[in-house]
Amino acid sequence: MQGGLVIFAAGNEGDVYGDVRIYPAAYDPVIAVGAMDWSFRPAYYTDYGPWVDIAAPGGDRYSGKTTRTASDGRTVFYSNAQILSTILCDDAIAYQDGRKDGGMYGYGFMQGTSMACPHVSGVAALGLAYAAQNGKKYTPAEFKALLLSSVYGIDDCFAGSKDGELGPIADMAVYKNKMGGGCIDALKLLFAVKGTPAVYVRTGEPVTVDFARYFGGDRSRVALTAASFVSPGNLGLSSSKAVFDGTKITFDCPEPGTSMLRISAVSGDTEFVREFAVVSRAGLAANGGWL
Repeated sequence: MQGGLVIFAAGNEGDVYGDVRIYPAAYDPVIAVGAMDWSFRPAYYTDYGPWVDIAAPGGDRYSGKTTRTASDGRTVFYSNAQILSTILCDDAIAYQDGRKDGGMYGYGFMQGTSMACPHVSGVAALGLAYAAQNGKKYTPAEFKALLLSSVYGIDDCFAGSKDGELGPIADMAVYKNKMGGGCIDALKLLFAVKGTPAVYVRTGEPVTVDFARYFGGDRSRVALTAASFVSPGNLGLSSSKAVFDGTKITFDCPEPGTSMLRISAVSGDTEFVREFAVVSRAGLAANGGWL
């Protein structure tokens, strides 16, 4: 990349201050990362607002059944709703949080937008490494556009209420349009870098996709002549052939996975081949994304 990007945690005071702008994340050139829980809903603490650019898993100890009461009356938070991270360990320090217990010395479960931000930074680094492998270069603005558009929508999950540090959050709808474009999606970014269109279908359900838009639109004279999967077994399919009707192909993938799809077409007297990625996932967000 001919330059650099600044990616910053949005902050952890959203349940206190609401959707006010928090700096330095709110500076326009900065990519601000909000935190979501395992159910694609905003973590109770995450800062949010129209200035947040993207979301990523940050952990939420209040999401689901995550607490129990110890024999001495203390509230103990289960770790399975938080993010496993490296943490400071020093034999000279008498830690009180149990970080030396359980055979995980040097690691611990934590939560925060500081847990979400490295997900985005890591995916960005992965995308740039893949770009270098494919001999591609980007300006910061170009790569930022790829990164922020490689997301799946989560706003449809912002419904009902949830628990938080300061009490219940009564209406999750207050977060809509204030958690960026959606949650970071590594696979979408890699496909965007490669320049391969990705088609997302729900596992176990027949889905018909019209490929006309990839071949000039409904009025195009381009005609499909053949379609085949490169790795049909990855999708649970026994045949490599994809059946098409005009420009439409119906997918019925019994297993989750990914396979390249090669479509042969003809325009006038010229034949050509285009590649697509078919991604089968059991759970899809409203915009066809996946986790």
